[in-house]
Amino acid sequence: MISYPAKCILSGEHTVLNGGCAIVSPFKVYTTTLEYQDAPKLEMFLNSRPFTKRVLNFLQNIALLPRTFSGILNVNSNIPMASGLGSSAAFCVAIANFLVQKGYILSENFFEVARTCENLFHGKSSGVDIAGVISKNILLYSMDNGATQFVPTWKPLIYVSYSGVPSDTKKAVGKVQKYRNDFPNTNIDKNMESATQQIYKALLSLDVKTRLKQLCEGINQASECFEEWGIIGDFLRAHQNKLIQEGALVTKPTGSGVGGHVLSIWQEEPSPCLNLMPLNL
Repeated sequence: MISYPAKCILSGEHTVLNGGCAIVSPFKVYTTTLEYQDAPKLEMFLNSRPFTKRVLNFLQNIALLPRTFSGILNVNSNIPMASGLGSSAAFCVAIANFLVQKGYILSENFFEVARTCENLFHGKSSGVDIAGVISKNILLYSMDNGATQFVPTWKPLIYVSYSGVPSDTKKAVGKVQKYRNDFPNTNIDKNMESATQQIYKALLSLDVKTRLKQLCEGINQASECFEEWGIIGDFLRAHQNKLIQEGALVTKPTGSGVGGHVLSIWQEEPSPCLNLMPLNL
């Protein structure tokens, strides 16, 4: 059985496609698994229901999977779809791993094949979701320099919660690109990159007096970039405001925006009745 977790991005969304860095962590609260069994025809099931063979057909068309291939691929996933937690990335990584195990692709091509698959779901993939899904630890990632794993020097109280509405990656990417076209001299990508570096430094800081404040400032700055891009929808904003009212120090969307999940940073453990999920870095 092949199994991969969800992912959660702390900072760098959208800017990572424009040359910047992102911080991403595996999010083991959710998982996707894939099992194969021999069968006379090609079938795929997601959570016991027939699922599109678009990815497999694509791989056959580009000669990564034999056209004569047959069998049943059973995919089981509890990663919420269209929520910013990498459901498509986990699926594509599982498929790429399967191809390696079958000997259809070389292990060194694993990452690029997974990213090629993800392009079918969201357009051009930066690879950050793929990197987060396959990593054991939190990463600093860029398209130019790849992934650098690191271990934070402390354990901030970071939680993840659903805003109540799905995210729309293509819509969010379109809005960000339109903003860049309308405001070519904008500094938002620089601001997001600055926020990412500040969060990175905060997570590695040994200064117990300042690191939480530094982390919150970085998260808030990253959230302001979402706001300026126009990809915080009403439900997303309302959910963020509710978390602040409940005692969160700061919040930001995680993923593409519009909807999906929200990160929140806390000084003390939040109330269990809020049903927040811990992001254990």
